[in-house]
Amino acid sequence: MIVSENGTKFTSNAILVWTKDHKVEWLYIAPGKLMQNGYVESFNGRTGNELLNESLFFSLDHARSAIAEWVDDYNNFRPHSSLGHQTPAVYAGTIAATG
Repeated sequence: MIVSENGTKFTSNAILVWTKDHKVEWLYIAPGKLMQNGYVESFNGRTGNELLNESLFFSLDHARSAIAEWVDDYNNFRPHSSLGHQTPAVYAGTIAATG
């Protein structure tokens, strides 16, 4: 399942065809209720504030490289309070090991 807002960027025919072809359910949050998808909104805000608003990309390759570095830091080196002050990678490993 994919959960998203109702914005026009999420209503293209290509996306709707892809979800149907791959049997992926698409759930729209209520208009103006961004906290119905709070995890994504938090991540998007953090990404915007820490990466996109602070970076000037000179090429697509530069953007890909900067984003990859940020994702690596976010997942492997930065503890998250919501995960018991573990990194997402450590938390995922713990969940995988314990089932």
